Amino acid sequence: MNLLREEKSFYNILMRELEENDCEGFYRLMRMYPNFFHYLEHCLTPRLQTKDTNFRKALPVGLKLCQTLQYLATGIDFSDMHNAW
Repeated sequence: MNLLREEKSFYNILMRELEENDCEGFYRLMRMYPNFFHYLEHCLTPRLQTKDTNFRKALPVGLKLCQTLQYLATGIDFSDMHNAW
């Protein structure tokens, strides 16, 4: 599953599609517009960015931000979010 994360994950498919084609859908999902999301991502990158290891690739800062915002917006449990992301 981790090997396919870059190709078939919620973040890589749906988030990019919403950002490019449905700005209002992106807003409903993230509670902010894509330009502000990217601003936050840019500001938080130095604090959230990690390095790849021999065992796995580091999670992108945008994915970490998406998960955090979804948790704060919905209150959904992390174990439930695991299945979607």
